[in-house]
Amino acid sequence: MTDVIDLWEDFRATSDKSLPLDFTLLQFGNTKEMANDLANLVMTGEKTATSSLVPFNDYRNRKVSEVGDCYLLMGGNKECLAFLQITKTETCSFASITPQFAKEEGDGTFERWLEIHQAYYGHQMTLLGESLQPETKLHCEWFNVIHDLRN
Repeated sequence: MTDVIDLWEDFRATSDKSLPLDFTLLQFGNTKEMANDLANLVMTGEKTATSSLVPFNDYRNRKVSEVGDCYLLMGGNKECLAFLQITKTETCSFASITPQFAKEEGDGTFERWLEIHQAYYGHQMTLLGESLQPETKLHCEWFNVIHDLRN
């Protein structure tokens, strides 16, 4: 990890961007395969957004991203792929997700996004003893790859 911290500090020192002092580790998905697939979508530019379930974040006492926050994207084998920076965030209801957001999240179509996220967020809500509702709040965030570490 020290090597990655050195890379971050070197990147910060030479970047013309306003960057925070630190970053958070990020691995998408809940399996090794999903982490690799989603990381690949980020690295090819097909995934530029993500979402999380507000009630689950609250339950886990998890801080949500703010504009300017930076993340170290990791693949399924915990390999370091890129630094990402949050460019926009908003809270919206599950029912208000748009086809555009579904595409930005890398799911291709709204129907595919709905299928994936009804199951995923539905499962998370059952862990809280609740069910997913149209008005259930999501934290949506958009990001850019600011430094590719694969080279």
